[in-house]
Amino acid sequence: MLVNNAGITRDRSMRKLTDDDWTDVINTNLNRSTTCTSSALKPMIEAQVRAGGELSSSSGRPATSGQANYSASKGGVIASPRA
Repeated sequence: MLVNNAGITRDRSMRKLTDDDWTDVINTNLNRSTTCTSSALKPMIEAQVRAGGELSSSSGRPATSGQANYSASKGGVIASPRA
């Protein structure tokens, strides 16, 4: 079984949001989730494991004020295709 539940925040208004704030949140919440799923997918299929999940956040739909990076990352998880 695979459950992706990564999540960090770097809450700031867009005016105060740094490139590092954006990158840290996108890398942790979206990119690592995708990497974990990709890494686990083939062994899970071979073992006929049919259980897995992506946990996201209501902040991914719609965006939440002061959380542009977090909302974008969780919206990406919601929009990601399933295997």
